[in-house]
Amino acid sequence: MIRKVFHNALTRIVLGSLLVCITAESAPEDLLQSPQNVSLLKDQLKVLQSSSVVILDADNLSRGYGILVSSDGQILTKASLLNSIENYTIRLGKKKYTPKVLRESKEWDLALLKIPIENALPVEFSEKMLQAGDIILSNGATSILKRRLKFGVISAKERSIPMNDATLDFIAHYDTKKSSFIIESLKEGGSSQKAGLKAGDLLLSIDEMTLNAHEHSSINLFQGKWPGDIANLNVKRKKKEIRFKVPYQWRFKVFPSPMDRNEAMSGRISGRKTGFPKVFQHDIALSSRSIGGPVLDLDGKCVGMNIARFSRAETYTIPSSALKSLLDDWNKDSDE
Repeated sequence: MIRKVFHNALTRIVLGSLLVCITAESAPEDLLQSPQNVSLLKDQLKVLQSSSVVILDADNLSRGYGILVSSDGQILTKASLLNSIENYTIRLGKKKYTPKVLRESKEWDLALLKIPIENALPVEFSEKMLQAGDIILSNGATSILKRRLKFGVISAKERSIPMNDATLDFIAHYDTKKSSFIIESLKEGGSSQKAGLKAGDLLLSIDEMTLNAHEHSSINLFQGKWPGDIANLNVKRKKKEIRFKVPYQWRFKVFPSPMDRNEAMSGRISGRKTGFPKVFQHDIALSSRSIGGPVLDLDGKCVGMNIARFSRAETYTIPSSALKSLLDDWNKDSDE
């Protein structure tokens, strides 16, 4: 009963802060740092501080976060983040560790790490079903030593996000006179160029899909494809048809986009931001460098892990039920 009363009071104060934010046009994270709210949320901040680890690159710069999920040093983090950093280390509190990679899931973009530590304070996973509009807390800081709470609400229910981050490393345009796609340019030194494709080749088909209609220019032919999958291309060069095999690439690596106005104001979005079996969405404005950390409810329990910053106010989070299920499977396999 006491816990319920406390929870309701906490909810009212957080909602009150949101209302003040709207009327006063103040940043919600600034209101959250008021002495009253800092005192009220000290237990939640303690959980965030003890269970969030920092991923550091070789220059000792913070690149992202991970979640401490066991007292003996198991950590979940974003796998593609690790794959983009050389010689990374883990900081927990004031200590640095060189982690061991135990497992990795391309499907979920998750990696399980291990650091040599005992009696750590991991997150406690929540078993509650979340609803749109529920208030959540997340880490919005990029400080190496100190976490900073941000809060928001769940803005979309759990759903799958199809993979839409794959591409081929050339540019083609549709020529109405020839009724065909023509390869215009190729990435210098890229896979397509190395395979033998040339500018001026007529692109007849991709993975047996014939490209002979103008409508194809508006269809994302690569949706559902994964970077590393092999594309079977059929091209026409002069009067000869030639087949090529070319791997799909990460879109953000082949065609890095310049910062738009929103990104300049609030930071870049994630490299990999699609292709997840199940996520929920929230509206906390995070930096892409805050991805990988835990999302908490008002009880301080972990309801998920931030896996991708999709846009300025859209962040995807893998729910705790999926995290726990994957961890259980991985640990069961290791025991066997």
